[in-house]
Amino acid sequence: MAADAGVALSDLRFHSPSETGVGRKDVLRELEGAIRVFEELGDEAGLARALCLGGKLRLWGGEAAAAIEGLERAARYARDAGDHAEEAESLRYAFTAMHRGPMPVDEALQRCGEVGPEGNRRLEISLLETRAQLEAMRGRFDVARDLISQARALAEEHGLSRGPHAGAIELLAGDAAAAERELRPPCEDLERVGELGFLASVAPVLVDAVLAQGRVEEALQLTERWTPERLTVPEDADAQVGWRRVRAKVLASKGEFDEAERLGREAVRIAAETDYLDARAKAAADLAEVLRLAGRPKESAAALEEAIRLYDKKGNVVAAGTLRALLAEPPIEV
Repeated sequence: MAADAGVALSDLRFHSPSETGVGRKDVLRELEGAIRVFEELGDEAGLARALCLGGKLRLWGGEAAAAIEGLERAARYARDAGDHAEEAESLRYAFTAMHRGPMPVDEALQRCGEVGPEGNRRLEISLLETRAQLEAMRGRFDVARDLISQARALAEEHGLSRGPHAGAIELLAGDAAAAERELRPPCEDLERVGELGFLASVAPVLVDAVLAQGRVEEALQLTERWTPERLTVPEDADAQVGWRRVRAKVLASKGEFDEAERLGREAVRIAAETDYLDARAKAAADLAEVLRLAGRPKESAAALEEAIRLYDKKGNVVAAGTLRALLAEPPIEV
């Protein structure tokens, strides 16, 4: 009972960090104690709950590889306990960790192919969306769009909300207008229903799409409307990196190079503390853009090369190819 109460309290603190004032590492320590108790009792359902929450916390803090290990253990315990909802929840977050983290694209697709959703519609949708994003990284956009269409049809059939993942795929494909069309409604919906933590990760991608269409002032307004201070907490690595990198690009587009560089380097620094390869690459690429606009081609090229290295390591051949083309362009005159 005490361990169950500990997991429930940890879950509350995880979902309400600003109200409780308790950080991610504090909650992880609490969970470690609960896990030991559940192991001694042989309580598989309790282990599943505690390990799933711990995996979410590690993913949230930028430890995707460690998160996968814990989440897959959670799924196994939940399956053995007959708790199919907890099993699906654990696997959904494991898919996210596979997409964000250091696992190469080809391996992540293989792992996704080994999972059967077994009638759980949320899990099936999450699996389709993850596969779509991974296929897009390989340049298979027709396959990615088909998978997203399947996910969307399932969501509509079961009254579930529309996800933002199609927008990221269209942005990677180079269609910023299509990306904006896919991203804006989910962003507005997330704000309306109070899913601010999720919004904090999605909003920077919308800013990317708006800025890519040359609407600098609107992009600036979005970065002021959806700040990480308002939406999430300092430990939310993905959101903190995302906001800084897009805000840096926006300010550089307005000629405010000092502040742009400061934010861009902050984004790179925070991202470097995580194993989110794609986020680290995006931060480096956006810092390169800031330096390019500031007329510092050598530093820009160095940042681009680092971004390419990270994309290659992940297996994001599309993004790496786009940056190689940028690297070959002559420097701009200022």
